[in-house]
This record gives sequence, structure tokens and C-alpha cells, in this order.
Amino acid sequence: MSHLSLDMVPPAIHHDGEPAKDRWLEVEFNRRMRFWTLVAAALLLAIVLPPQARADDPMQIKVGFIRQTHSRETISILDIPAKDDGLAGAQLAAEDNNTTGKFLNQVFTIDDIHLKEGDDPVAALNTLLGKGVNLIMLDLPPDQMLAVADAAKGKDVIFFNTSAPEDSLREENCRANVFHIAPTYSMLADGLAE
Repeated sequence: MSHLSLDMVPPAIHHDGEPAKDRWLEVEFNRRMRFWTLVAAALLLAIVLPPQARADDPMQIKVGFIRQTHSRETISILDIPAKDDGLAGAQLAAEDNNTTGKFLNQVFTIDDIHLKEGDDPVAALNTLLGKGVNLIMLDLPPDQMLAVADAAKGKDVIFFNTSAPEDSLREENCRANVFHIAPTYSMLADGLAE
């Protein structure tokens, strides 16, 4: 930007017949001051904001899924659960959230641990915690779900019960770090009665 000079003032006449050079200088000075104020504010924000607030890397939101294979024995062939029952919905949700996440600079990932018969769910929990996962979906029988929730007591982790319908999980066996997604047996019975 060049320096202000009276030679640059366009020929204009003020409403009282006087040249408008003083008014033009005032307007030009204010315009330039606004520009440099914005530049200074942007530099200040770049210095003051924490590194993660100005990072180019997207925020990683890691979600764990600890699951066990369900019994495939059913009365009807229509009731046989898919091999990826539960996981498919979580993956679809992550894909959907990643669409919006592009605009919010967020990336959602699902870390699936499929337990085989006899595998320790607490070991699976420790694996996920070691990877920095603190949102974990559980598709486990009630006793294993309670063991995982108790093992994480006092840690920064939230569990989502996606399948266990036992009423006791919301009553005498309630855990503060578990949110229940699946309806209980009493909820299902109430819905059927209505």
C-alpha cells in the first residue's frame, strides 16, 4: 500500500463548497486501519489458539466395538442374525458421520474386536484403551459386559450396551459408565402388551 498524499485525492467538492480532501483522507485512513486491525487480530489468534485448534489434521474420534458371535439357532430362517450383526450398523454410522465430519474436520473410525469362545473381554478392553479409544460399544452377554464395565471403573471411558436386554443391568447391576441402547425385557413386554 502506498502512502497517503493530498495529490491522490480525487477532485470533489464538499457540500459547503470546500474541497473534500480532508473527508477523503479520513475515509481512506479508516479503511486502512480496519485492514491492519484484521491482520493483527488474525496474527494474534494464530499465536494464542492452542495447536489442536489450528491444526490441519482432523480430530480423530475412535469408537471401539467388542462383540461376540450370537447363537445362530432360531425358529425361523428369517431370524438368523448376520455375521456382522451390530458391526454393520456401526460402520454405516461412521461412514455417515464422516460425510458431515469433512466439514467439521472430524474423522470417525470403528475398531472392531470380535471375541471367540473363551476370549477375555477385559483384555479386549485394554487393547482398545491402549489405542486411545474411549467410546466403546458392547455386544456381550451380561456377565461379560459387567466385567468390562467394572474393569474400566475410574477410567475415562463410556460404554454402550447394544444387545443385552436384562432388566437387572438397569437396576441392581447398573453401572454409571454404561448407556443402554437395547430395550429391556420389560420394555419389550410393555410394547407387546400395548
